[in-house]
Amino acid sequence: MQWAQTDGRDEVFRIPLHLERHFRRDLRRAGIKAGDGVVSFHSLRHTFATLLARNGVSAKVGQELLRHSDVRLTLQTYAHCGNEEKRRAIEMLPWLLGDAKRDGGGRIRTADLLRAKQPLSL
Repeated sequence: MQWAQTDGRDEVFRIPLHLERHFRRDLRRAGIKAGDGVVSFHSLRHTFATLLARNGVSAKVGQELLRHSDVRLTLQTYAHCGNEEKRRAIEMLPWLLGDAKRDGGGRIRTADLLRAKQPLSL
């Protein structure tokens, strides 16, 4: 089997040449410049892990699907969380928000978040 040229990273990240060619062709068709340091075949792993986390898949399942030896690698390196996930997490704690009001879209108003009467205790 022929392997794609690596960019100096560990050999773990080598991919078959034919997959690299398909990936680059798909990027060109989508108008995305390959090799800019932002988009790579390996970035698909980050996207996959993030989508799993955003859809409620447990970290342990994500670890096994990505074939990581330790769940910490999956959580600290691959699963990225954005503001939407943080907002949903806060909204799941109604006791924290006391008498917070929701807007027309069902979202808690920012002003009410800032005025929450009960402190967060861990």
